[in-house]
Amino acid sequence: MSRVSIWFVIGFILLFVYLISHLNNKRNVQMISKSPSFSIATINSFRYEKGKALLAEYYFNVNGKTFKNAKGDGRFEKIGKFILNRSFPVIYNSNDPDKSAMLIFRSDFEKFNLAFPDSLIWVERKLSLSR
Repeated sequence: MSRVSIWFVIGFILLFVYLISHLNNKRNVQMISKSPSFSIATINSFRYEKGKALLAEYYFNVNGKTFKNAKGDGRFEKIGKFILNRSFPVIYNSNDPDKSAMLIFRSDFEKFNLAFPDSLIWVERKLSLSR
């Protein structure tokens, strides 16, 4: 195989992985949006998973039951130490709380057409200071 062919295959694979990830994210937003409800999540740890951004593991309670999930975002590399053990809003499907999304960044709120709260402006400030 020539170098051009190899780079074409690599580019195609990367595009395919991106599209699958984007479609999964969009489907998750749609599932949650069908019957949205809110709670407060606490980030209790971070972990790396091969091929993914740093994952923040979080938990939240619904009707006395604890649910756990993880949110991957490259920005956690910069602000992880500031958000560990902190609480943030979480949106979940009221019929299936395992389908959830923690809302930390402005872009998280925009995915669900929600206003970004003033109480989280400090997160944006920490990001801008860490550049």
